[in-house]
Amino acid sequence: MKRRTLLRAGLAAGGALGAIALLKPGNAGAPHARYFADMERLLQRDGPGTACLILDLDRLNHNLIALRDAMPPGKAYRLVSKSLPCASLIDHVLAAMRSRRIMCFHQPFANALARSFPDADLLVGKPMPVEAVARFYDDHRPGRFDPQSQLQWLVDTPQRLARYANLARARGVRLRISIEIDVGLHRGGVDNDADFLTMLRMLRDDSRHLRFGGLMGYDPHVVRLPDLMGDADALQQAANARYRHFIALLRRHGGDLLTLQQDPPLVFNGAGSPNFVLHDERAPTNDLAVGSALVKPADFDLPTLAAFRPALWIAAPVLKVAEGVELPGLEWASLPARLWNPNLQRTHFIYGGNWRADSVSPQGLSTNALFGRSSNQEMLTGAAISALAPGDWVFHRPRQSEALMLQFTEILVVQAGGVVDHWPVLTTT
Repeated sequence: MKRRTLLRAGLAAGGALGAIALLKPGNAGAPHARYFADMERLLQRDGPGTACLILDLDRLNHNLIALRDAMPPGKAYRLVSKSLPCASLIDHVLAAMRSRRIMCFHQPFANALARSFPDADLLVGKPMPVEAVARFYDDHRPGRFDPQSQLQWLVDTPQRLARYANLARARGVRLRISIEIDVGLHRGGVDNDADFLTMLRMLRDDSRHLRFGGLMGYDPHVVRLPDLMGDADALQQAANARYRHFIALLRRHGGDLLTLQQDPPLVFNGAGSPNFVLHDERAPTNDLAVGSALVKPADFDLPTLAAFRPALWIAAPVLKVAEGVELPGLEWASLPARLWNPNLQRTHFIYGGNWRADSVSPQGLSTNALFGRSSNQEMLTGAAISALAPGDWVFHRPRQSEALMLQFTEILVVQAGGVVDHWPVLTTT
């Protein structure tokens, strides 16, 4: 349906050639630069022959150094597992950062992380339905990991907290609770004093089944908003002020909920990859969550992350190559299109496709809006200078890491020109 709609729009603009005109000329491609040429030779020698996810370990280690250098003093690092959903990758990062703190966003992952990292401190990153909380306890097997002290569930309303309390009483467990506060993103969380104070009272009144763990205020909007809304530092200070407001309420009305004698200590979590560097001494947070910056997908090309390098790629072998672009029913238009746009001189079909990623090498390759996308054999058009042939490889840069990584069963880990490991990704069930 989408292809027919686009085709009709093109024909309305001036016949079949009007439809071809939807394909704007771009920069004619060229063979791989050295970085990707070396990676292609590696894959031709040791690759799987299928589309694969590649992690450049040297670049990841560079980013870990950049993260350590940029982490504001006095703040603890927490790994965001949805952005790095791979146990071996998580282990590598935690070891480098000397941390055992993980943020988790998916109930099956919480169970998997509790098994794989029995000494971890887990903070659930979004309020979950009470059924998912119950499922965690159904699937949890007693061992070194103690949910009562090592797992914080996130709640955002008194109603959700009441449901969690009922579950805790029914199961005979004690839940460690963190309260989500709205510090400006407006994606949920407590945004008024009355609800916040009600939740504090509920935590105090049922201390047998509920235990206060801290606050979470997510604020990446401070670097995402247009400049006319204010500069990032000013927006960060506004978020900090909102966070401090809830801490002040906690101090005035929380009483014994706020004490330095807590074991483990209270967690005041905030930030994310886009803005963790802004959580300096002016921020009331003591726990900063960072994940995607370590592999730096394209959505994280931000000034705050200038020191970080892209470290994650999708590589796909070329299956078929044809001259020109022949669209069903418009075969006759192939030659005029090639003359008008050099990036329509050759058609390539690759293994897989339709990822949330952009083709980066060779340059000049693009999908075809009229032909449509494919998750099986993506069509990419390009200039003759790219000289791609079956058996060559095309490289894509992901726009994000979290959902995309779960589309692959493993990560091919490369370092110093060789494949050094294969890391399985977490499973979603």
